[in-house]
Amino acid sequence: MDWELDKRSKKCALCRKEFETGGAYQSVLNLEENMLQSGPEADSSKDEQPPSKDNPLKNSGRREEYCPSCWEIKKQEVLFDYFWQGRYIEPPEPGKSPSRLYDITSIQELFFNTLTEAQNLSLSDEERIEKNGIAYLLALFLERKRLLKHKKDSVIDGVNCALYEEPKTGIVHTIRHPLFSAQWVREYQHKIALLLNIPPKAEKEKV
Repeated sequence: MDWELDKRSKKCALCRKEFETGGAYQSVLNLEENMLQSGPEADSSKDEQPPSKDNPLKNSGRREEYCPSCWEIKKQEVLFDYFWQGRYIEPPEPGKSPSRLYDITSIQELFFNTLTEAQNLSLSDEERIEKNGIAYLLALFLERKRLLKHKKDSVIDGVNCALYEEPKTGIVHTIRHPLFSAQWVREYQHKIALLLNIPPKAEKEKV
């Protein structure tokens, strides 16, 4: 099934303040699987059609962005299926290439190198877990850029894994699912930023 996801917003979903270029924001995503509606609640004004190539059944996802201050409030109130942090880049003017705080080629190289290193049996368990976590977050990013495709989740030797395929080559990579938490995501985003030489973010004010 295909997914229909909202585009990134230009302003915070809570305070409605517009993001500044280069400023941090938090994206959240809740996925909902759309089913063909039937019974008394169905819209009788429309003919129901089964999913097909010309009329595929699509799943939808509700996406929202929050500024750092509002995210500290929102994350205590609601559970989300997925969340990630980014930096807002103003859309380029027509005919101009967008500016980036990262280089796609460097991210791909870091992903492949880290994934390869994670298979090194001479590393300690802690080192392999760290490299696997970095590779997993990079895989999610590359999936959003359509440079990797999530094939399926599978249990291999008793471990939950995600299988990602390179669309151009058909090569499939297996990555262990890490134990997610908000703290884990922040920690590994910081690790990746250091590896990519991305300038550190300003520390948040402690209340």
